[in-house]
Amino acid sequence: MSQRRGFLSDYETVQERIAKFYAKYPDGRIATELVSDPGNWERCRFKALLYRNFEDQTPLAAGHATGAMDEANAVNKAFHEENAESSAIGRALANAGFAPKGSASSRVEESSIKGRPDEGEHPVLQVIWDKAQGLGITPKHMKALLMQEFGVPTSKALNDVQIAQLAETFEQVDSLEEFEALLQDVALLN
Repeated sequence: MSQRRGFLSDYETVQERIAKFYAKYPDGRIATELVSDPGNWERCRFKALLYRNFEDQTPLAAGHATGAMDEANAVNKAFHEENAESSAIGRALANAGFAPKGSASSRVEESSIKGRPDEGEHPVLQVIWDKAQGLGITPKHMKALLMQEFGVPTSKALNDVQIAQLAETFEQVDSLEEFEALLQDVALLN
């Protein structure tokens, strides 16, 4: 696993999980399929199936993910299908046990949780949200921080540099009180 600092140290990329899968199942295979309308260029849904070997007809695990073109996010504007396919593979790998403890949920599933402050597809955003939730940081708190630091109410509008800045901020936070101390304008919580 590549070197990561702080609370991101447990995050494993799909590429790292794929390597673990093939280490355990050298003759295994990963099959993906676009299961949504191929004519819809703005939204897509992928299915990924893992097999222990090439001849196996029964999948070890399955995963699904949805992607959407997002004009505000350069990566999802150009590569939402690739991101959805990778997310489906990551979800299948997590379902097969190739994920750190406690991180089996996919970004797509996490983004559908009611009250989530954003629906970002970036993997670091899920890690940030997981930590925030664990500390008792509410969507209202997240919105206040995003407005204060970046002038946006949702992390969907953040670029990769801003996401990295947000991750650095969260590496310094170990409690709700420490998070609230970061907020310069408490009125933003109202």
